[in-house]
Amino acid sequence: MHRVRGLGQEPPFRPGVFDLVVFPYNGLHCLLDPEERASLCREAGELIAPGGWLVLETCPAFCRRPLEEDRERYRQEAGGACVRLVESVRRDSQLETITFDMRYLVDEAPAARLLLVLALIDCRGLLALLDACGLSPVHVWGDYDRSPYDEELSPRLLVAASRKEAR
Repeated sequence: MHRVRGLGQEPPFRPGVFDLVVFPYNGLHCLLDPEERASLCREAGELIAPGGWLVLETCPAFCRRPLEEDRERYRQEAGGACVRLVESVRRDSQLETITFDMRYLVDEAPAARLLLVLALIDCRGLLALLDACGLSPVHVWGDYDRSPYDEELSPRLLVAASRKEAR
């Protein structure tokens, strides 16, 4: 097995060499710029052989995630020390992003802060993006068990798409 690490927008392969290209773990959400997401989908689509699939995982549940301010996610006390995670969840409708602002506190020490900013991608938006990039869905699932996608209940969205000219 070989592993290649690089940018999805600039893959070091010739077109049409893979039967399967997978972009899992909500990685598409990490590309905040819509043009960068489109570039990745176009390039990944070029890599798949006729009849091959590009499989993308996204989490449309981020779009319906409730906004929260300073919510204690967990508290763990051991050996006289207390560790807490306090999180705020905010949305920017103009940038179409969701931010998870996480502060880790150990006793009274200053908080270690982690900001996770992700693009909001709903099912319609992902399908429109694939269409604009010359890809067409073959399968749409709501989880890795290949259950049907349900906009209100599915924990994730997995789409297997192929190049339009290959269909």
